[in-house]
Amino acid sequence: MVSDGGDTVLVADDLKEYLNYMKFQYQEAGPYKVLTANNGLEALDILKTEYVTYLITDHDMPGLNGCDLIREIVKARIQLKAIIIATGHPDNLECFENLKKELGDKVNLKVTSKQKALEIQTLKEMLKNRWEKV
Repeated sequence: MVSDGGDTVLVADDLKEYLNYMKFQYQEAGPYKVLTANNGLEALDILKTEYVTYLITDHDMPGLNGCDLIREIVKARIQLKAIIIATGHPDNLECFENLKKELGDKVNLKVTSKQKALEIQTLKEMLKNRWEKV
């Protein structure tokens, strides 16, 4: 996979409205190329064939949930600048916090609520700052 020089954001979520919103917001904000996936398996396929800089993923998706998607990314040695987990369920936060401990420095992982992820400015700042401790 070869970079075209720009940053590419992949958004994985089974909620079509959320995908459409995030795609629109990032395209408007620029200079990001935005790809979308309806579930974790589709996201993994895209990551294996496309150059992606950042992943924003939900947890509760059919086929492959967010935690398992991240484990597969690490296993496949797919390099990303950062992974943002945006979940609408507080119960999922514990899973991701445990995953952060499990993987250590293998991935640059940030967990946020889906509500917070909808604040596009917050996500843009996270990407802009290359995930310095937030």
